[in-house]
Amino acid sequence: MKSVSWSCPSNIAIVKYWGKYGRQLPRNTSISFTLNNALSTTKLAYRPKEGQLGQIKFFLDGVEKPGFIPKIEKFFKGITADMPFIADYDFEIESHNTFPHSSGIASSASGMGALAMCLCDIESGFMGGTDIDIQGPQNCKIGQWQCLSICFSSNGTVGKT
Repeated sequence: MKSVSWSCPSNIAIVKYWGKYGRQLPRNTSISFTLNNALSTTKLAYRPKEGQLGQIKFFLDGVEKPGFIPKIEKFFKGITADMPFIADYDFEIESHNTFPHSSGIASSASGMGALAMCLCDIESGFMGGTDIDIQGPQNCKIGQWQCLSICFSSNGTVGKT
């Protein structure tokens, strides 16, 4: 399996957005602080699909967590039109936070942000690029609309690991 890995900082909302519409766009503005030392690092391993159905495995801090897979499948389904390679691969995702899970810090935002950056990195390789030069997912087409929380989490230091 080939793999890529990215880190993305988390955030904590002061004024939270209430609801979404369309392709994950917020119904109102929000204000949050980026927590540069509260990072999620996500490694995305991928290989050509072995069967009709693509397989996704998800691990958080080394423990398999199948309960997270429906959210990832929904995310992938929403971006497959823009990143069609997703339909042709099996994925194994390993995520780790430098802060406790369920502590009130937006771990899903930073984890999804790092996952989005991994997908952009893979796509860049398929397009003939050798690396991606991204100051945040606003330069990655999926970061603009699919997972708005990624944008909140990427105002800090986003980095390839």
